[in-house]
Amino acid sequence: MEAGVQKANGAGGAGSYLYVEVDYTASGSSASPSVSPSVSPSVSPSSSVSPSVSVSPSTSPSVSPSVSPSPSVGSYCYYKEIIIDHTKVEGTGDLSNFPVLISHTDANLKTVSNGGRVEDAQGDDIIFALPDGTVLAHEVELYVPTTGQIIAHVNVPTVDGDANTTIRIYYGGTTITTSQQNAAGTWNSAYKGVWHMSQDPSGSSPQILDSTSNDYDMTAAGTMTSGDLVTGQINKAIEFDGSDDELKNTAWSSVISGNGARTIESWFNIASTPNANWISWGAAAGNELSSMGCYANDIGFLGYANDNLTSGAPYDDGLWHHMVITHDGSTMKVLID
Repeated sequence: MEAGVQKANGAGGAGSYLYVEVDYTASGSSASPSVSPSVSPSVSPSSSVSPSVSVSPSTSPSVSPSVSPSPSVGSYCYYKEIIIDHTKVEGTGDLSNFPVLISHTDANLKTVSNGGRVEDAQGDDIIFALPDGTVLAHEVELYVPTTGQIIAHVNVPTVDGDANTTIRIYYGGTTITTSQQNAAGTWNSAYKGVWHMSQDPSGSSPQILDSTSNDYDMTAAGTMTSGDLVTGQINKAIEFDGSDDELKNTAWSSVISGNGARTIESWFNIASTPNANWISWGAAAGNELSSMGCYANDIGFLGYANDNLTSGAPYDDGLWHHMVITHDGSTMKVLID
C-alpha cells in the first residue's frame, strides 16, 4: 500500500501538472472553508488571507498600529491585534483548537536592519498570544525579513461562532534568538497528517515533511527535481510531471482504514483531466484503496472498483481549487471551493 500525494501515470501524460497542498484529519467534521481572520483597520496588507485549513480566501486582514505589550509577554516590545470575524465562522458553534491561517505583509514585521521592529533575521521573535498573555502554538511557513511578510498557522483554543475572537501577534523580542514555533502543538491530535509541500523534492529523504507529531513524512520517487517546487496557493506547492513523479508514505495501513469518520483535503491546480490521482490512501488488498483525483473528465473521490463520488465538472482551468472529502461513517461528501 502506498499513501501520500502522488501523480499516477495517466492519459494526461507530460504537461498535465498538479500542484497540491494537503491536510488529513480523522474526524467527522467538515473541513470546508469556514474562518477568515481580519484585523482592526489601520494598515491594509499586500497579501490576502489565503486558506489552508478551513480558512476563507476572500478576506484580507488589516492591522492595528504597534503598541507596547500589556499584559507583558516575555521580552516582546510590540504587538498588534488580529480579530477573527465571527460572520466568517460556519454556523454559530465555537471551534476548538482551530489552526487559523495568518497570511500578511507588514512593514513593522521587517527586521530592524530593514527598517522594521523584528530583531531576529529568521523572525524567531514573532509569536502569537491571547489578549491575556497566553502564548499560542504556531507554525511559520514563510517569513521574509526584507518585506515583513509572514505566513503562519496559529492554534486558537476557541474561535467564537457568534462573537469576534481576538488574538495578538507579538514581535520585537530583544532577547529571543531561537525558534518559538511549535508545529506539533499547532495541529491537534485529530490531524493525522499535514503537508505544506514546501520542501525541495530533490533533497535528502524524506523530502516532504509532516507538520504533525505523527511524522508521516513522504519520500519522493521518479525524476523529481528542485524545479518541481513551485508557487502554490498559500506558499509553495509541488509540480508533478504526469509520468513517474510521486510522493509516498507506506505507513498508513493503520491510520486510514475501515469505515471510520475522516476528512481529507487538498489544493489542486490542473490544466487537463487525465485519469490520475494526486492523493491515494488505503490498501488494495482490503478493497480500501481510495483516491482524490481525475477520472473521465470529472473530479472527486475515486473508490475501489469504480465506487466513485465526483463533482460533475473537470475544474481543469489552470486555477487553484480547494477540495474536501468528508465521511462520517455512513455518508460521504465531496466539497469543492
